[in-house]
Amino acid sequence: PLLFMQMIPSGDAKHDSRTDNPGKLGKGVIHYLFMPLLAAYLVTLYVYALKIVFTWQLPNGWISWLVSVSMLCMVIILILIYPLQFNEGNKFDKAVSKYLPGVMLPLLILMTVAIGRRLNDYGITIPRLYLLTFNLWCYAVCIVLIFNKKKRFWWIPASFATIFLLTSLGPWSYNNIVKRSFRTYV
Repeated sequence: PLLFMQMIPSGDAKHDSRTDNPGKLGKGVIHYLFMPLLAAYLVTLYVYALKIVFTWQLPNGWISWLVSVSMLCMVIILILIYPLQFNEGNKFDKAVSKYLPGVMLPLLILMTVAIGRRLNDYGITIPRLYLLTFNLWCYAVCIVLIFNKKKRFWWIPASFATIFLLTSLGPWSYNNIVKRSFRTYV
């Protein structure tokens, strides 16, 4: 929280419309802690995905958790480096913001296969429907981040909240869908 609090402008600077960069501590934490941890996590996930492909054996329910955490970390990293990529000569942050969503797509495919396998083996449940929706939302986020040149991020939490509300309320809610599907089997 202190890293984010130091980025809040105060005094006359709070009316300035330009993007401020995080301080020296913020840049160091982003570049030397968060990015290497995410890189190590992604390499580990890719090695794990190769093991799954070669052994053709999915683990019991772990893939979705692992990929979901990596997706969350990717979004946080992209939000943190957003103001840094506008600095002169900062090609690394520009490259990270450009290529990181594409790096996530194969892992999302693995997550889709795992979800499909669970739905096929055990049927529809409320958590599986939410997980499938989250997976599809992750695809949309990555694709928009790949093709969108402006890299604005306000739409990410807004779209997540909208989709969550749409799938949770009303007659089309996942709770009602699962109840109707159980009634047809009984």
